[in-house]
Amino acid sequence: MVLLDIYENSVFELAGDMRRRFPDIPVDIVIASIRDRNAMEEVFARFRPHVVFHAAAHKHVPLMEDSPKEAVVNNVIGTKNVMEMARKFVADRFVLISTDKAVNP
Repeated sequence: MVLLDIYENSVFELAGDMRRRFPDIPVDIVIASIRDRNAMEEVFARFRPHVVFHAAAHKHVPLMEDSPKEAVVNNVIGTKNVMEMARKFVADRFVLISTDKAVNP
């Protein structure tokens, strides 16, 4: 399993939890931004994921309405980068998790 996030604290905690709960599943951590197409290409080339779960998005709509450029670059361009890499590297599945579900599942 590959856990990718731009914020190291949350992914570090998640990886620790995954390793405790599922010790037989190898967990790799990648710190990168979905906004960086080249970084996404490197990650997909290295790991060749079969299934991609994508929930990397700014989730607080009222806050993002005050910063629309940031919201578009991250939520639209970043998502496009991940989708294009999933297609390019022939992932079997791409699962987009709705942003409201990501913040409060």
